[in-house]
Amino acid sequence: MRDLLRWSSGVAFVLTLVIWVANLGVYTGMTIGQDYAWRLEHGRLEVARRPGFYTNPRGFYLAPNSESPRWSFEGTNAGSGRWEVVVPLWAPLVFFALVFAGAGLVRRPDDRA
Repeated sequence: MRDLLRWSSGVAFVLTLVIWVANLGVYTGMTIGQDYAWRLEHGRLEVARRPGFYTNPRGFYLAPNSESPRWSFEGTNAGSGRWEVVVPLWAPLVFFALVFAGAGLVRRPDDRA
C-alpha cells in the first residue's frame, strides 16, 4: 500500500506540475451544458455554476495567456444556484508532495532501518 501511495502521489505531482507549467502560457476551459464551466488560467483551476448563463455553450478552447500566475484561493456564492470556486494549482502540488514524503516515512513492522 505504501509503495502504491508513493507511486501514485509522485505521478499526480508530476502531472499537476506539467499542467501548471503548460498553463502559464495559455488558458483553457470548457462549458458543460448551459450551467457549468471549468477553466485553467493563471496557474489556477476555476469551476463555476451559472444557471442559464451559457446560452451558447463553448466546447473546449485554448488561447494565449500573457498574465502572471495568481496564488490565491477564491470562492463566491452569488445566490440562485450561482457559485464559483478557484483553486491555485500549488495547493495540490503541496498535498501530493506531503503524501509522497509521508508514505516514505511510514514503515511496516517488518521493514529494516
